[in-house]
Amino acid sequence: MENWTDVRRRKAPTKSQTGLDETSFFVLNIPTGVTKEEFRKIFKPFGELTDIYFGGRKGKNGKYFGFIRFKGVRDVGSLEAGLNGMLCRNHKLDINIAKHERKLPKSFIKTGSKNHKSTLIPAGGGFVGSRSYAKVIGA
Repeated sequence: MENWTDVRRRKAPTKSQTGLDETSFFVLNIPTGVTKEEFRKIFKPFGELTDIYFGGRKGKNGKYFGFIRFKGVRDVGSLEAGLNGMLCRNHKLDINIAKHERKLPKSFIKTGSKNHKSTLIPAGGGFVGSRSYAKVIGA
């Protein structure tokens, strides 16, 4: 046992390791001016909606897009089939499983701790209160 070496994990933890059981869907053809509350009412019958994100601009095909995330999805394929084609303000929504996870806002930075868990800290321009970092550490 004396010759064992601790090795850091290089891959991101899987959903089963993090305890998160959420599935993201890409939504295309979102009508102009739709609200998150409208989306909540439309998708509530399908399960627990944990996140709604609107891109705020049109995609390459000229249609507005966004993402929705459900918690505790048991059958992703049947949920996708049920969601695809839903109507919102007389627009037929095209809904597919998201190929990529949502990126964190640029205003957040990651820091690692000794137990290798990530902590998100809002980037505040290097100031603590009204003092600069240099003043805080006494430099």
